[in-house]
Amino acid sequence: MHAYVLEPSARRPTLAPRPDPSPGPGQVRVRAEALSIHPVDLETAQGGNAMLLPMARPFVPGVDFVGVVEGLGAGVEGLSPGDRVYGYRGIAAQGAFAERLVVPREELARAPEGMTPAALACLPLPGLCALQALDEAGLQAPGRILVHGGAGGVGGVAVQVFARRGHHVIATAGPADLDRVRQLGAAEVIDYTAARFEDAAHDLDLVFDTVGGETLARSPATLRPGGTLVSLRAMPAVADARAAGLRVPWFMAMVLPLVGMGARRKARSAGVRLVGQVTTPSGARLEALTALARPRPLETRIDRTFPFAELPAAMDHAASGKARGRVVVTLG
Repeated sequence: MHAYVLEPSARRPTLAPRPDPSPGPGQVRVRAEALSIHPVDLETAQGGNAMLLPMARPFVPGVDFVGVVEGLGAGVEGLSPGDRVYGYRGIAAQGAFAERLVVPREELARAPEGMTPAALACLPLPGLCALQALDEAGLQAPGRILVHGGAGGVGGVAVQVFARRGHHVIATAGPADLDRVRQLGAAEVIDYTAARFEDAAHDLDLVFDTVGGETLARSPATLRPGGTLVSLRAMPAVADARAAGLRVPWFMAMVLPLVGMGARRKARSAGVRLVGQVTTPSGARLEALTALARPRPLETRIDRTFPFAELPAAMDHAASGKARGRVVVTLG
């Protein structure tokens, strides 16, 4: 088989032959059908996550995939050869940019029916981000949730997940995307170019932030006392990073709390909790995501698809800032 490998000092992955992987106990071998490219993949290629990663180059990058089960290791239950599955490898493991990959059974779920492999490849990481945020906020009963970036690759899936779970969803979006975000399930949409979201949204149980910066800094004011602000752009707690398998050297353990100090101080002053999310693999959450896609498929926005042989070009396109939606790589 072939896989893309990040060699030392390289800023683009290189296609190289690799041995066909064999599943060990508790593992599943998957023949990939489609892969999606996320900002974390671009950051990894550029070396932005190097100090946090537990593995040294060369390694196979990539986090999201969909494919067909080819083989089962000892003790694997609930799956059969030929089943279509999807998964998220996590930043600490990666390895999705390959024709075949071996994945722990507990990280996989059967993929929803009625969606193309390209659309399915866009779901795992965004869906896990949203469901993990609900768990971190402890939201069981329907609540009020604000999604920053409701038209984005993660935010658009989050709006659907929260709405289908019965929550009242408010989302920010640009003028061109207001109608689309309403169609995704948002009860209220705020045009961030025309209004300040903190003037329109109050007494929220959860803010799900995909934007960061000033948007993150202004968000605590919208939450009720005891509410939760989950941000993909805030620095994670050291314990959370290590629990996700990341390597946090002692000097980084000292620096990380300082980097996010301003945002955390504002959150404490407002009586709310700030969580810098490190998204973790979870087959159980993916099963919940699959259930939410019945009977109506979850919508994903794809900008462009590339064949596997052109994966570096796909990454260049994703990094260009021109893509309006997710960039997907298809195999076979």
